[in-house]
Amino acid sequence: MSETKADGRFSPVVETRMLFPNIKEAKAVMKNGKPRGEPKFSGRFVVKNAADIAAIRQKVKEIAQAKWPGVDGTTLKLCYTAGEKEAEKSKANGKDGSIFPAGSLIVTARSKYQPVLSIWQGRTTPPQELEGPALSAHIGKFYNGCIVLPQFTFVAYDAIDADSKPGVNAYLDKVMWVKDGQRVGGQSSAEAFKHYQGSTTDEDPTAGAKYDDEIPF
Repeated sequence: MSETKADGRFSPVVETRMLFPNIKEAKAVMKNGKPRGEPKFSGRFVVKNAADIAAIRQKVKEIAQAKWPGVDGTTLKLCYTAGEKEAEKSKANGKDGSIFPAGSLIVTARSKYQPVLSIWQGRTTPPQELEGPALSAHIGKFYNGCIVLPQFTFVAYDAIDADSKPGVNAYLDKVMWVKDGQRVGGQSSAEAFKHYQGSTTDEDPTAGAKYDDEIPF
C-alpha cells in the first residue's frame, strides 16, 4: 500500500520565544561523555497562541495519520510537550520552571543543516535573510529568550530498533528574529541543551528527563 504524502511545513502566526538555541554550529548529543549521532542545529520554541497550538497538534496528527492511517498518537514519540510538564521537569531538576508557561506548547526542532536565519525589519520591509558578513554581524540577536517566528517541517519516522518508538519530528527550517526578549541565564549566546557537545552555558533545566506529552494530538 502506498503511503499518503502530506505537507509538513508549518509556521506559527504569532511570534514565539526561542529557548536554548543551537543555531550557530551543529552539535552532537552527548551520552556518557561521548557524542552520539550526527551533529545538529536545534532550538526549543514556546508557543502560547491557542490557535497556533491547535494548528500544530492538527498538523502533527495529519502527518502521523498519513503514514499510519488511524493512529491515535498514544504510541508515538512527538516533538512537543505541554508547558506544564516542562515546568514540572524543571522543578524536579532543581531549576526554575517559569520559562515554560502554563497553557503553552514547547516544540523541540532540530536539523542537520543550519536553518535560514533572518531579521524582521518592519511590516513594510521584507525580512533580511542573513548570510556571510550579515550573519556574523547579527548572530548575537538569536540568544536564549529572544522572540522569533520559526518555520518547521513535521516528518513522521519509523522506530529505529525494538527499544524505540516511531514518532513525528520537527525539522528546523527557518528562524526570523522579531524582537528582543528577556534573556534566560543572563548570557547573550546560548549553546543548545546541557547534553550537547561543547555546551557550557544556559543549561536546559529539563535535559535528561524522560516522559512524553499525555495529550499527543
